[in-house]
Amino acid sequence: MNPKIKKVDASIQKMEARLAETQAALKDLRAEKKMLEDLEIVKAIRSMKKPDMDVMALIEKMQSGGGIPASFVSEVNQPDQAEDKESEVDENE
Repeated sequence: MNPKIKKVDASIQKMEARLAETQAALKDLRAEKKMLEDLEIVKAIRSMKKPDMDVMALIEKMQSGGGIPASFVSEVNQPDQAEDKESEVDENE
């Protein structure tokens, strides 16, 4: 076989080996990301601290496409009236 062909073939084999290693590392990173996201979801659910909360019912409802019930969603903080007044003053100047 031509020496140039052998050299290119060797380079291809090295590149394929590196590619396989990179793909394995990527797969591991994606699995780690999913695990961390799952932990974040568990933390969020636990932080709700609803004594009457049925976690399994919540999960089943979310999986069926029902979304999160309003009773499980924490209230969004409303901006203080003082902040609103400050922004009005800035706009008038």
